[in-house]
Amino acid sequence: QHVLRLKNQLTDEEFQTAVDLAKAINPDVAVPYNFPTPPGIAKPAVSNLGQPVDVPESPVPDDPSIIALKGFLVAMGKRDTAALWAAMPAEYQADASAVAKLAGQRLNPAMHAALVNVLRHLKTLFADQKEFLKPVLEQQDDVPDELLQKVPLLVDAILASPLADAEWLADPELGKLFEGQLLQHLIDGVAPFEAGDQLEILSSDLMEATVRQLDGNATAASLQVTLGEREETWAMQKVDGKWVPAELAKAWPEWLTAAREALKTPAEGGVDVFQEQVIIMLGALEGILKSLNAAQTQDEFNERFMGLLELLPEEVPGDEFEPAPNPLPPERN
Repeated sequence: QHVLRLKNQLTDEEFQTAVDLAKAINPDVAVPYNFPTPPGIAKPAVSNLGQPVDVPESPVPDDPSIIALKGFLVAMGKRDTAALWAAMPAEYQADASAVAKLAGQRLNPAMHAALVNVLRHLKTLFADQKEFLKPVLEQQDDVPDELLQKVPLLVDAILASPLADAEWLADPELGKLFEGQLLQHLIDGVAPFEAGDQLEILSSDLMEATVRQLDGNATAASLQVTLGEREETWAMQKVDGKWVPAELAKAWPEWLTAAREALKTPAEGGVDVFQEQVIIMLGALEGILKSLNAAQTQDEFNERFMGLLELLPEEVPGDEFEPAPNPLPPERN
């Protein structure tokens, strides 16, 4: 047993040295050469006791500024307006909600009702008179091909949104507006566009962008965004506990001041001339849309469409309208 214990504790070289010393003292000493090994356990050639053990390094978590910018880019790429609203600092959400409430209080109820009626007639026009409307629009050089697809979606989104609800406008919960499809359709209508020297912030490719930090501290950071072969630097700033693009943080107070100034109510006893004029224009527009929806032939539709163009600003005069050819044979008297 003593020999077995030494065999297990010593290296092969150390054990052989001990055997030679024992035989030099007593040549008749018996030393076994076959030792049982516990099943499944291999004897180490060298003891590792007391030596450091390699432990795989844990991945370093991204800086919060990187996580915030990645989330912003993914939300823009997905047109995820609910995620964009959630990413805003509580201070900004409160500011935007206050401006929305001010706008709702400022809006003339008669103007809101007239606008909703016009949108409903537009919905009917795109749904029921598309056969007459399409050839008319195809004759116009400055009308994009996507109009027949995008505008109906936008009209439907407005009518389905809280904006069509007069009660919601009286005390708007702005987060509800970001949850629906309205803002997504607005974004899709203008995407993609260049925002200064930044990336195309409405491109779906943004979901593939990589972000790394160049410099930063507890309240500000400089990040490099790489998208394919493009590399740009974004400044991020911490506001009310959340990281936002520094350009947004810089522009926010200016936007807030301008919005409040634009929504000032008239002096006591004064009349909001602009809203009164818009109500009159919307009433005329509603009448023309009704007549367009009642048109039975292409010629009727073309003639009534001229009246619609006369309501547009002078930059788009009605005499530039080119009537669509009538696909029907002339009526016999």
